[in-house]
Amino acid sequence: KSSEQLLRELDDAEGDIAEMLDLAGNLAENLSNVEGMDSSSTNDICLKYLSLIEKVHACLTSKAHLMKNYAPFEKTNYKSKWEVEILEMKREMLEKDLKDVASRRKRDQPS
Repeated sequence: KSSEQLLRELDDAEGDIAEMLDLAGNLAENLSNVEGMDSSSTNDICLKYLSLIEKVHACLTSKAHLMKNYAPFEKTNYKSKWEVEILEMKREMLEKDLKDVASRRKRDQPS
């Protein structure tokens, strides 16, 4: 396959994913309708969504061999980086809380 054809196929898959997101939004809207959901519309949306999932999956799995230096999530350091970021945010929040407590104590102490 040529690079141009490959890129076109991936672009189509991206468009299908965008359509899937739109369908998911339509489904959520349909399900949250207080006057009652339209079951035929819900069924049509689900069938279209599943059809697109199948199409995107077929496209991407046929190109999986093209991935280089791919590491499954379990083997990446993304999780540890994410944990460090969370701990840093917690530290900043605690530091701010401690400063607030200290300033209240100073303010509340009789002179």
